[in-house]
Amino acid sequence: SEPVYLTVNGRGDLVVMDIDAFEHRERMLKIREDLVSAEEDRRKGFKGYSIDETYEMMMETIEEYSANG
Repeated sequence: SEPVYLTVNGRGDLVVMDIDAFEHRERMLKIREDLVSAEEDRRKGFKGYSIDETYEMMMETIEEYSANG
């Protein structure tokens, strides 16, 4: 499950990785992107969500994550 790094003349050229590892990486990047976006909104003065709204979004995310792996 570890990526394999291929080089040309000692410089990184290509990475080959297991599809499950790749999909996990993509999900983590999406979560990071969402967190960065939320932080930008917070800095712009967006008030955020209620506890109930946050709980619902968390449950949806957990269900989505569980369904995808």
